[in-house]
Amino acid sequence: MVNKITMIYHHYLETLFGSKLKVKVIRNLYKFKEKSFTLRELSKLSSITHPGLLKVLEDLHGMNLINLERISNSIIIKLNRKSFLLNILKIYDIENNTLNELIKTIKKYYIDNIFNTVALFGSVVRNEERFDSDIDLLIITKSKELADNVAEKCKVEVIKKFGNVIMPYILNKKEFNESNIRKEILKNNILIKGEELK
Repeated sequence: MVNKITMIYHHYLETLFGSKLKVKVIRNLYKFKEKSFTLRELSKLSSITHPGLLKVLEDLHGMNLINLERISNSIIIKLNRKSFLLNILKIYDIENNTLNELIKTIKKYYIDNIFNTVALFGSVVRNEERFDSDIDLLIITKSKELADNVAEKCKVEVIKKFGNVIMPYILNKKEFNESNIRKEILKNNILIKGEELK
């Protein structure tokens, strides 16, 4: 398996990204670009069996995306930093930046000082979202009417850009302090604007 295999030049994306396992393994190799992994380390990090990992590595090595080196009884795996395909892996940078893009999109609608606090919470913050998950957004304000209007405009852009619906929870400070979702929000939230939640 450590022998050099020549890359193919046409229609190789299926070989590169053709399974969820490959996507996970490549994500971890790209995330830790400088690190050398043993089979056991990469298998554990990627939650993949040894036989499954070996099959993935065979393809990635064949595409010249990784370097494999046998040291004693271990195979050492490292991302090939000189591979032409490294350019394609920038898609992982886009993936990593998606939540920041969502926050940036929402933030521009809530610049008015009438909004005391704007924060994301729920499954998106907990990293448990599904395709059909709403984006839970807490808005603490004195002006619910203005918040409603702004939320509608924000919803339209977020749906077009990301596909998910914003579910705004518009409350004043007193209502938030007395609400039954307060504990959950305090545990997991991302502050977009305003005062820290207490």
